[in-house]
Amino acid sequence: MIAAGTIVLLRDDEAQADRARAVLQGDNRVLITDVALVESVWTLLGRRERRGPYS
Repeated sequence: MIAAGTIVLLRDDEAQADRARAVLQGDNRVLITDVALVESVWTLLGRRERRGPYS
């Protein structure tokens, strides 16, 4: 099993994104933790979409 963190899920370099995509779509099982998923959503929402005491 391979663990994928936020840094793997949100690639902006095309070559690195291609490698990450190949791993995620490959035959190995990939673990995406709750923390990595929440960090990804938080990052993709952007600052103006986040509201609350910690924005």
